[in-house]
Amino acid sequence: MKTKYLIKGSLVALILGSSLITSCETNEAGVAPSPGAPNPGGTTNPNSGDATRTVVNASMNVPWEILWGPDNFIWTTERNGRISRINPENGQQSTIATLPNVTQVAEGGLLGMILHPNFTTQPYVYVAYTYTGNGSTALRVSRFTYVNNTLTQETSLLDNIPATATHFGGRLVIQNYST
Repeated sequence: MKTKYLIKGSLVALILGSSLITSCETNEAGVAPSPGAPNPGGTTNPNSGDATRTVVNASMNVPWEILWGPDNFIWTTERNGRISRINPENGQQSTIATLPNVTQVAEGGLLGMILHPNFTTQPYVYVAYTYTGNGSTALRVSRFTYVNNTLTQETSLLDNIPATATHFGGRLVIQNYST
C-alpha cells in the first residue's frame, strides 16, 4: 500500500516539476533565473531582463549535479566521484569528498545529490552513484554527514539496484508526504 502512494506521489512530483520547468520565464538565451540564487560576478539590467554571465569554475570533470547550498555556495557532483563546494564570488573549489568506489562507465559515475531540507540542523547529503558489485554495474543511494567541510559516515540507503550499460538515472528528491 505504501509503495502505491509513493509511486503516485513520485509521478505527481515529476509532472509538477515538468510543469514548473516548462512554464517558467527565460531570458533571450533560454536560461531561467534561479529564485533566490546569487548572481555571481554578473550584473542585471533591470530594463532589459538580460543578465551577464560569468564562468565561475571551468575545471570540473563532467558535473552531473549542480545546486545552491544553504551556505550560498554551489555544491556539485562530478562523474569521477568528487563532491565539491564552489565559492560563487571567486570560483574557489573545495573538495569535500571523493568517493573511491564510484564506477565510471558509459554515462554512469557519481550522479545526483540533494541536501536535507533542514540541512542546518540535520547536515545530511544524499547521493546516487554507480559502482561495481557482484561483477556487474549497479546503482547505490547513500547518505553522508557534512562535518567540518568534509562528508563522512556513508550510510547505504538503497543498494544493488540493477543498472544497464547506458542511460543511468540518478536524480534525487526529498518529498514530504504528510497524510
